[in-house]
Amino acid sequence: MTKKMTREQNTKELRTHVAFMQEGMKHAQGIYDSKGERFSVNPQTFLWRTRFQGIYLFSMMGLWMQQHPEDINYGATVAKWRDEFPKVGALVTKTIIATGAIQQEFMTQEIEVKCKGLGAAGLSSVKEVIARGVGFGLLRAHNGNTYALTSLCIQEAFDRMMWKMLSPEIVEFCRYVTMYDDMRKLAKQVGDREKSGVLGTVNFRSLNEEFYYGRYDSAVFGDDDAEDSAEPAAG
Repeated sequence: MTKKMTREQNTKELRTHVAFMQEGMKHAQGIYDSKGERFSVNPQTFLWRTRFQGIYLFSMMGLWMQQHPEDINYGATVAKWRDEFPKVGALVTKTIIATGAIQQEFMTQEIEVKCKGLGAAGLSSVKEVIARGVGFGLLRAHNGNTYALTSLCIQEAFDRMMWKMLSPEIVEFCRYVTMYDDMRKLAKQVGDREKSGVLGTVNFRSLNEEFYYGRYDSAVFGDDDAEDSAEPAAG
């Protein structure tokens, strides 16, 4: 009797677990589709299993990136410039430095347009931040409305970048992202090779893939009419 009850409980738990997994995977696949990205069950399984660590890293990343170097000898002028504008300083100064790092000169309106796409910072705010940047010796003005980063700004931005790249927390975040990206790329390589037929017609799917694509729905849910999905192996 105890054995029978245990088996029934296990069956119920399996059904619940598989249904939960299928719904979760379907929801995740919708996100991939909205981004125009290829969905793969196995990397997504890993991502879900480590989701709390991932949520922690992503939530903390913004805070870690906002920190100024503890040693005031590095990036101090940029820190002062940014901190003078509590509401828009981070957005505008980062946009300015990022723009100046990939092109020799930029215009005020150009920064305004980029800032509007990232958050709330109007033309007047952008002008104020740029003016203070010039005052701090971080920006150099050309012809009134065109600006460039000074050597001081470039050096301090480089120092801040190095300081953050040497932070273990930021390295951990980056490793998590690149590890998942590597898994997805490998899954695609494997899936493409299987689909090409060069490996034969063996079923290469993992159990997670089979559960997601419904191969065992009849056994799990007791639906004799359930059909195996024709989805190709996804890696």
